[in-house]
Amino acid sequence: MKLIKKILRFFLLDIVEKQIQKQENKTKSKLELCEKWVEELLLSTDIELENVYVHKLGNWGLCGKSSYGQTFKKLNDGTEKWFDIIHSDKAYIFVPEIKNTWTVHAWIHEIGHYQLGHYKDKNKPTYIKEYEAEQYSIEKATECPHIDDFMMVDVEVGARWYVWSHVLKAIKKGEINKDTIEPYIKEYLLKSPYIAKEFESECAMSEHEFNKKVA
Repeated sequence: MKLIKKILRFFLLDIVEKQIQKQENKTKSKLELCEKWVEELLLSTDIELENVYVHKLGNWGLCGKSSYGQTFKKLNDGTEKWFDIIHSDKAYIFVPEIKNTWTVHAWIHEIGHYQLGHYKDKNKPTYIKEYEAEQYSIEKATECPHIDDFMMVDVEVGARWYVWSHVLKAIKKGEINKDTIEPYIKEYLLKSPYIAKEFESECAMSEHEFNKKVA
C-alpha cells in the first residue's frame, strides 16, 4: 500500500510540475509579446531613444527632464542613486526590465507621462499627473492584444492603489482634503471600498491635525 502511495505521489508531482512549467512557458511567451508591443508603443513617440534607459533595479520608472545631465532616484532598499542622462536638454524615460505585469504597466505609464507632457509642466500637482498617466496606461493596456483579462485586472487594481498613494501624500502634506480634491479623482478612488475607508480616515486625521495647529 505504501509503495502504491509513493508511486501515485510521484506521478501526481510529475503532473503538477509539468503543468507549472507549461504555465511558466505560457507566461514567458506572453510577456515577450507584451515587451515587443510596449517597445513599438515607445517607438511611436518622438522621444530621443538615447534618453530611454532600461534598468534591473526593481519595478519603478521615471520620466522627466534634467538640465544637470543627471537624475536622482531613491531605491526601495533605501539607497540613493544618481543616473547620467545623455541628452540633458531633452526628456528622459527610465523603465524596468520586463518580467511581470507590473513592469509592462510601468512602461506604458512612463510613456504616458511623456506623451502627456508632464515632464515640462511644473505647475500641475503630482497626484493629478499620476492619475492621468494611469488612465493612459489603462486605455493603452486595453489596446494590447497580449494583455489578457487577468493581467488587465492587475493593471486596473494596481493603477487605483498607485493613484491613491500619491493622493495620500498630498493629503498628509495638507495640499488637498476631501472637499478640495478633484471630484473625478475622488470618484475614481472611492470605487474601491478599501480605499474609500482609508480616504475617510486619512482626511479626518489630517483635518484634526490642521485644527490642532490653528487652535
